[in-house]
Amino acid sequence: MEHRTYGAMKDLIETVTENQNRISITTDGFSTYSIIADELGFKHQRSVFHLFKDVQEKVMDELKKNEYDTLIIR
Repeated sequence: MEHRTYGAMKDLIETVTENQNRISITTDGFSTYSIIADELGFKHQRSVFHLFKDVQEKVMDELKKNEYDTLIIR
């Protein structure tokens, strides 16, 4: 999707799900998806891949900020 605007995202989801049962939609967690999912009657969930990716980024940012070379878990 070239531009992540509300209208473009909603049009795309409506088009690709036109003849489908609208049960759930799994996305990257972009906040607008939740609004669109509610409007179109989907349950919305975030993909596990994107959840772990975001957690990893936050952990790495903290490690860099605190100048740790490695993460030690005890």
